[in-house]
Amino acid sequence: MKLEINEEYDNKFLGRKEVRFVVELDGPTPSRKDMLKEIAAKLMVNPNLLVINKITSSYGGKHAFVEAYVYKDEETLKRYTPKYKLERIKEEEKSEENK
Repeated sequence: MKLEINEEYDNKFLGRKEVRFVVELDGPTPSRKDMLKEIAAKLMVNPNLLVINKITSSYGGKHAFVEAYVYKDEETLKRYTPKYKLERIKEEEKSEENK
């Protein structure tokens, strides 16, 4: 998996940086958990402050488009991230702990 930053925008009003990537895929589209780790390493940020908003790929395509938000702190993340996305993140953490 190869990540390339396509667009980066500092949204000061919402206290986050919005980053769009083009991901070159070697096989199937990676899980959000795997994508989160790769993006956090690429941007050198704390994975707890990173939220993947959208992953878009076409059937049979070798590229995926990813939109991610990097928040300045956890309070801002909780304020502006929808509850279902926060629950999804918690569920992924629980499933990782159970393995």
